[in-house]
Amino acid sequence: MAKDAASAAPIAQLAIIGMYAMLMAYPLATLLNLFVGRKRWLLQAMKGDDLEQLLYNGLTRRVPICITTGDNKVYVGFVVGTPDPTKPRKTVSLLPLMSGYRDRETQRLNFITFYTEIYGTNRANPDDQLPAPLSHLQARDFVTLIPIEKMSSCRLFDLAAYEAFGTPRATHQVPDESADQSG
Repeated sequence: MAKDAASAAPIAQLAIIGMYAMLMAYPLATLLNLFVGRKRWLLQAMKGDDLEQLLYNGLTRRVPICITTGDNKVYVGFVVGTPDPTKPRKTVSLLPLMSGYRDRETQRLNFITFYTEIYGTNRANPDDQLPAPLSHLQARDFVTLIPIEKMSSCRLFDLAAYEAFGTPRATHQVPDESADQSG
């Protein structure tokens, strides 16, 4: 207890300042987050995590990703949901466009299921209603969870690049110089 009024005044002022600081902290933090933005904090939290950066890149650019699992299953689709850097990721959520497998010997992709034939577009929105006879479903009902520990590779996927690289080419043959020599 203060012995006189002169020594009590600074303590009262400190208490009032502390109370104002507590009352203003939340509104000011909220206001600051509006200007700084969530994206900056997400990018900072993902620094050094290549998988999170790749998934975020695919999500924000609306570019499909291709995931190959340890048993050579392949899923191509859009990332669903934003990362939560406060929790370790256990799965990747994909809205699939295509799925198939990699040949065990050649590692060549073989797609067998084309979800775009069901969705009607390769820019599917998870909330889109599907056409009849599947009108009781939404594209979201096809979201596939792939456990991180089962993944062997993950990359962005571009259909035009896949087709360009996947086109078989004639092998280049070196001419036999001994056949050209006469004599």
